[in-house]
Amino acid sequence: MTGREKVFVLSGLFLLGVFSLVYLASRPGFYRRYSVARVQRELRASVQPGMGRAEVEAYLDRAGFSHSYIAGNGAQPGIGGIEWVLIRNSALGLVSPGDIQVRFQFDENEHLTDYSVREISPRDLAGANQNVHRNH
Repeated sequence: MTGREKVFVLSGLFLLGVFSLVYLASRPGFYRRYSVARVQRELRASVQPGMGRAEVEAYLDRAGFSHSYIAGNGAQPGIGGIEWVLIRNSALGLVSPGDIQVRFQFDENEHLTDYSVREISPRDLAGANQNVHRNH
């Protein structure tokens, strides 16, 4: 291989690397990756049972998490609404990133009773969609 061919091949590899980095950096959530363990640590430090719903929502807003609340229907005493958080593209996998789902459970007075954190993958969602489809 001549010197000119080597320069051409190395230039091509360099450009391929640059384009790959630009692609990865443009993916949603690239700069802000989370793991279930990291979310659990942050929640343990910032959210405690007994907090009011407004306090929990203020924390979620400060942390930059989009969230939605589903009010309880009062059918079960002591059980109130649920606040849902979905952290998109949070898994560190490059091929099939997963999401992290956080569920905050409130009592009828809108005080936090419990929360859970779990990772969900596209495969989980596909299975759930298939189950929903079969039940119709």
